[in-house]
Amino acid sequence: MRPMNFGQVVRMTVLCSAAFLMLSEAGMRGGSAVMAAQRSPAMNSGRPIDPPSSGVPPVIQPQMSNPTDAEVQAAKDDRRKKLAADVDRLVLLSNQLKAEVDRTANDQLSLDVIKKVQEIEKLARTVQGRMKS
Repeated sequence: MRPMNFGQVVRMTVLCSAAFLMLSEAGMRGGSAVMAAQRSPAMNSGRPIDPPSSGVPPVIQPQMSNPTDAEVQAAKDDRRKKLAADVDRLVLLSNQLKAEVDRTANDQLSLDVIKKVQEIEKLARTVQGRMKS
């Protein structure tokens, strides 16, 4: 392959750009015609389009009702019980961690201690999230 001079590079660039523009313009015109053909009058009228009957029943959205005072109170009580249980578990794990750290040497931590710290951290985040909500 022989080297191209500056004039050939410019001509090649112009030809490639022109071909690209012609192809992209033709694609845009063809695409818009396809899109126009796919549009139906129902889309412009604002009413929903009936789906084709494929044998699949339509999905019906359940209607949400307002909870009664008893349901709200039951949910609050359940939340309090879960929160209290998590806090009790957090205290138990913290006490176990303290006992294990007191038993080990000054500069050594076992893998069990590290796992317990991670479990305490995860439980503390859960408790914090429940308290915020």
